[in-house]
Amino acid sequence: DLCGCPGLSLTLAKRLQSGTVPAQRGKLWTVGCGLLSESELFQRLQRSLGQLPEELWDIRSFSRSEHWSSARLQQLCGSRRIHYCRAPLGRKEAGGMRHLQSEEGRDTLARICESASSRSVVLLGEAEDWRQCERQAVAAALVPLLVLHIGKDGEEKHPDCYQLPAWLRDQMATRAEPDPEVNGGYNHTAVRGPRWSRSDR
Repeated sequence: DLCGCPGLSLTLAKRLQSGTVPAQRGKLWTVGCGLLSESELFQRLQRSLGQLPEELWDIRSFSRSEHWSSARLQQLCGSRRIHYCRAPLGRKEAGGMRHLQSEEGRDTLARICESASSRSVVLLGEAEDWRQCERQAVAAALVPLLVLHIGKDGEEKHPDCYQLPAWLRDQMATRAEPDPEVNGGYNHTAVRGPRWSRSDR
């Protein structure tokens, strides 16, 4: 564990040893699409990076609206020459947020780290506020990188040795149970963090 969160573990170590991941510290950004419009999202990226990113990794386990569906995002990124990568971390069939602790989850984190060492990379989460979004667990796991969260007021560096909130630690410790009555068989409401709305922006 790194800073209380499952990190890259042996997967990244092997990549470092093999030379496929440069040892220098890279940097990446995170952003939440939330209730943002298309123009608001890409303007935030442009303002923070000084240009649009080369890669956008969609790590959301689900989307709250069709407006930000993966198919739509892929189209929007393609029209802007941004390479779109769909890598849902925390999806229900992989054990919820415990997915980060799996070999597949650690390998995904290592590939993100590898890419960020030479390219401009943004991780896309669901909630606009990173403290209310599961992407904070991914940021905590990417310890070798400098992670900057993009919000309405600019960038915020992810704290060193960050302690995940209780609601997210619970998700990572306990597998969520399927619920046929909620969101197609998975009760996201029961395991997600604080509620958020457009008024939080």
